[in-house]
Amino acid sequence: MNNSTVVLKDKESGIEYNSKLLAFKNGVLYIELVINTELTPNISKRQLAIGSAKYFKKEFPTFEASLAAKIHIYTQANKMDSYISKSSGTSPDSTIGIIFQDSLLN
Repeated sequence: MNNSTVVLKDKESGIEYNSKLLAFKNGVLYIELVINTELTPNISKRQLAIGSAKYFKKEFPTFEASLAAKIHIYTQANKMDSYISKSSGTSPDSTIGIIFQDSLLN
């Protein structure tokens, strides 16, 4: 499992955001998502969370059989802020759960 941070780009808006795979347990992907509030005021967090979950599910063959994803979303005020991570003790701004269904996300 690769735990490095990846920069993803939303196809509709072109907004870039950071995402990191934290764990894969019992068929569930645990993902950290960091967004810049200045760059993403009109983009829904759920839209970005779905994009992140789809990326990790499709990018790594090990995760193709995943059943769900739990995405912890952190926001930062500007790009100059240091990367926020779960290990820093900061609580996520929100958490979104997604159940993968063939007709919904594939």
